[in-house]
Amino acid sequence: LSILFSIALLLWMLWFYRSTVKSILRPLTAILKNIGKIKAGTYDLTKISNTNSEIHALCEELDEMAKVVQKDIETTKENAELEKSLLEMENENLKKDELLAQSEVKMLQNQINPHFLFNTLNNIYALVALNPQQAQYALHSLSQLLRYVLYDNNQQMMPLSKELAFIRSYVELMSLRLSKQVQLEVNLPEDDRGYQVAPLLFIALIENAFKHGVSATEPSFIHISFALTGGDTLICTVENSCFPKNELDRSGSGIGLENLRRRLSLLYPGQHILRMEKIGEQYVAQMVLTLKPHVQDSEIGSK
Repeated sequence: LSILFSIALLLWMLWFYRSTVKSILRPLTAILKNIGKIKAGTYDLTKISNTNSEIHALCEELDEMAKVVQKDIETTKENAELEKSLLEMENENLKKDELLAQSEVKMLQNQINPHFLFNTLNNIYALVALNPQQAQYALHSLSQLLRYVLYDNNQQMMPLSKELAFIRSYVELMSLRLSKQVQLEVNLPEDDRGYQVAPLLFIALIENAFKHGVSATEPSFIHISFALTGGDTLICTVENSCFPKNELDRSGSGIGLENLRRRLSLLYPGQHILRMEKIGEQYVAQMVLTLKPHVQDSEIGSK
């Protein structure tokens, strides 16, 4: 009787595990397809029905992101065209260049949203088969991160403390997949000294470290540090072991780094240094920024 009971219990556990994994994998696959639509410029997303509260919340955030991105792009294009026409009539070349730069910054920021979500969901997708419970927690954490990406990312500048809190949460989320063979060190300043920074500038460097710095079979490491100097300079350094992915892996595809270089040239001209190089068996990326002090919320909204 005890043997039959054990067999029945085992079969029930196998059924429960498979049903749990399927309940997460199926909607995640549909979500990834929707993200692909957003990246391709299509915002008519497929509706996803699922009783899982975390996935339901994630789907709602994704729908909201598509609406926000579409609205922002349409508004930006309309405003840019209108201002461009007026400026051409008035021959105000300097103001025209400034407007076009602002429009490009906005479109670059919008490009980050689906790119960030696609890469993060790919990591969670891989986590599902290993640990469904952790995957559920990761989905909940991702929905929290998306609020920052969707709403705060609309500002040109944010308090440095908010950006550092986002980075801390992102690293905690990505660390769920790491094995004991991976050494992860993160050093972030506790006091932002009243400085502000453009949102999501550092995420491309950190994403790259998790993508190319971790091996499934060999010891590896990721070291992330942010340091405020005595003046107004912030130094972000990301060091990781080097395990490049094969050419068929397009989850990163260089979009994030290209986006970063362009945003830096527009937002911090002459006030930044970006270095990325392989030194021996490790990869080192370093960004040096000249920061600006906080302004009042009303001033941020008017810029």
